[in-house]
Amino acid sequence: MKINTAIFLLLLFPIIGTSQSLWNLERCIEFAIENSTKTRIQELKQNNIDQNRKTAIGSFFPSINGSVGAQSNFGRSIDPETNTYFDVSNLSNSYQLSGSIPIFNAGRLINTLRISKLAQLNGIAETQRVKDEIAIAVIQAYIDLFYFQQLESLSERKLSESRQLLIATRKMEELGTRSAVDRLQMEALVAQDQYLIVHSANQISDAFITLKNSMNYPLETAISIDTVMPQNNLPYSPTELASLFDIASSTNPIAKSSLLNQDIERFNKKTVLSTLLPSLYLYGGVNTYYNKILTGEAVMPSFNNQFINNMGEWVAISLSIPIFDGLYNHSRYKIAKNNFKIAQHQHDEVLRQLHAEISKTLNEKSGLENEATQMAKQIEAAQWAYNATKKRYELGTQSALDLQTASNNLLQAQVNLLQIELQLFLKEVMVEYYRTGTMRNYEWKQVVQ
Repeated sequence: MKINTAIFLLLLFPIIGTSQSLWNLERCIEFAIENSTKTRIQELKQNNIDQNRKTAIGSFFPSINGSVGAQSNFGRSIDPETNTYFDVSNLSNSYQLSGSIPIFNAGRLINTLRISKLAQLNGIAETQRVKDEIAIAVIQAYIDLFYFQQLESLSERKLSESRQLLIATRKMEELGTRSAVDRLQMEALVAQDQYLIVHSANQISDAFITLKNSMNYPLETAISIDTVMPQNNLPYSPTELASLFDIASSTNPIAKSSLLNQDIERFNKKTVLSTLLPSLYLYGGVNTYYNKILTGEAVMPSFNNQFINNMGEWVAISLSIPIFDGLYNHSRYKIAKNNFKIAQHQHDEVLRQLHAEISKTLNEKSGLENEATQMAKQIEAAQWAYNATKKRYELGTQSALDLQTASNNLLQAQVNLLQIELQLFLKEVMVEYYRTGTMRNYEWKQVVQ
């Protein structure tokens, strides 16, 4: 039995023509991102950031307010001609429209606008980070499920051969060329293979639950994954540490977010500084009023005449100079300076961690490639040893224990190669992630012979 497992990272071209009844890796990731509550929460946060951006833009326009007032007075008053009291009541209305616009505020509005734009970009980077985390979780769950399915397939093949050997052993026992101990040993091997199948089935069930949970897919609904993908013959991109780090430092969403946070804190420091400087505002407005005596025979001008004749306009300029506010704004400025330095250190730490992660990923990828080559040779040797032991067992020169050992060694080598290639696939996905800044440009192929 020979199993050649090959997993390839495909670039640039999306998966085409996938059956609707099967779920490939790309489809699983798409579903997970579209239905994740984390994605929806981040989209709402991004909408809030967009609203803040609109508010920052609107602060450049004049602020306009209108007011309407009504007042009724009633009581007793003295008539100056007769020197007697009489009852009087009147009604008055006031109307005002006013506005204000900043002329100078030490760049506070401009810096606030810049911060809102940076916050928008930061929100986009954060959204990408959330989607990438979802994709990584789905990829890991998908790989685990695929691994257990392949392990079950290997165990079924091994069980089939073990049953054939058990039948042959029973015939040899009847002929007297094998003892009952050999038969019992072969029965134990069959039981062991059956256990591996049952154990793999349980792990597959758990892996399906994990995959569905990472996708936010209904747990009670069945799903089948597709492990056969078209092969891409495009050459693989260079994976030098320096070039990958240069690309990832500008495309990785975590690195982008930390750099944007640094810029936000720099402009926030300037915004706080502006509160320590004078500000100049222009004010203006129009107002009018209407008055009517409700008692007596006094004749008052009409509403339209009073509204026009009583109208007045006013313009004012206000210069505000901060002198002392209990050191409140001074403390805010010092805090803003510290926050900017903190953001700088955080960005440096993010880049350092990113460099270490890329270096580790490339090192592990190179090591796994070497391990895969050596493990393929080990499988070839284990297959040869198993075939030779099996033939000698049939001739009566090898014991059942020797055959069981050779069979287990072959299975373990096949499982080890499967694990290595799946790990190698994940490392290739991460390398492509560092190269492009996205988890979406890949495909893979699984070939079983």
